[in-house]
Amino acid sequence: MPYDEISIGISAVGIFVGVFVAYHVHKLSKQKSFAERFQRRESIQKKVEGMLYKIRNAGNNKVELINVAKYDKDYPHNNKEGRKGYTYMGAELKGYHFSGVEFICEIIEGYLLQDGQFGSKKLSPEHEKRNLIVAGTIPYEWIESIDENGDDTTTRPQFYVHFLGIKKYPYAKLRYYLKDDSTHDGFKEVKYNK
Repeated sequence: MPYDEISIGISAVGIFVGVFVAYHVHKLSKQKSFAERFQRRESIQKKVEGMLYKIRNAGNNKVELINVAKYDKDYPHNNKEGRKGYTYMGAELKGYHFSGVEFICEIIEGYLLQDGQFGSKKLSPEHEKRNLIVAGTIPYEWIESIDENGDDTTTRPQFYVHFLGIKKYPYAKLRYYLKDDSTHDGFKEVKYNK
């Protein structure tokens, strides 16, 4: 083998190894450790717990969810839905659990099909109609910041979040509940089939 072919081969391998190492170092530097993620989750939960305490005493759980991807360009003047979703939307703070903060996003009608299972259609005359609470979960990783006092456009608490979920909304998952005063938070989770 001529000397030039060996040099080219060694150079190509060196470039490949360099790019491989640089990519993985960059990727690892972007990842947060479990401890950092856990601390962030605890910090958000403490803020939410304080807000829930105020809600229990004052009774107003309305909040605004602000889309961080559209904040600089569109907030608060333009709330038209675009390819990145809406600029902001209203919701009601419900609580939190291990996977994120939960917000009440709408109330729908459902028919009790069998114990704890609801559907969108009445299949027989004996199926009872009930109001179901739809709650969306925003993962802790999607929450950038929380302003508990709001800004000069509103006095509602504001959650600055990434709208990365279902249909460019901020919710990664939806859950369905019935109002139930016998539970610690006043809600009982049910199954819902559309």
